[in-house]
Amino acid sequence: MSSVIDSEIAALEAARNSVDDRQIRTFAETVRDCRKVFIIGTGHAGALAQLLGLRLNRSGYDAVDLTATPNQMREKLMTMTADDVLWLFAFRKLPPLVQDIRAVAARCGATTLAVTDVTAGRFTPAPEHHITISRGSLGQSQSLVIPMTVANTVILDLAAIDNGRSLKAIEQFDRFREDGPPLSWG
Repeated sequence: MSSVIDSEIAALEAARNSVDDRQIRTFAETVRDCRKVFIIGTGHAGALAQLLGLRLNRSGYDAVDLTATPNQMREKLMTMTADDVLWLFAFRKLPPLVQDIRAVAARCGATTLAVTDVTAGRFTPAPEHHITISRGSLGQSQSLVIPMTVANTVILDLAAIDNGRSLKAIEQFDRFREDGPPLSWG
């Protein structure tokens, strides 16, 4: 346990020196000003894509997790416009699916935000905004803590610059969850 925690701390410390506040603000402003955010990540990055979609939707932004609906991916991508954002995550290598979706976004004129580790950072065409970050060295945990920290920081910065949109949406969701119908799964 101790060695995993130490590797996470080391990777977080390295992130402090490789991602700056301007990059975070650029991501936040891009999301704030778009019509819809399409999110893609495969493998372990898919879990992060799902979390980001949940957080953005609860914050009042229209977010589509392409990873969650693979059978409807074409239908969802067909609605992408130049007013939209593609936010992608890629780790270790760039999956062909993610590159294909990046190409769709480029053809539509949508802005692409990419969060990748060092080995998955080569795109054609290049994303408009790209944060490349190490998730730790080979042999270290290489968990999702580092890219999740980046995504969470963007969400927090977004709430600071969107004139209350995020906070109002979260309050509405909390009221609905508390006062709305009891939605049972059983």
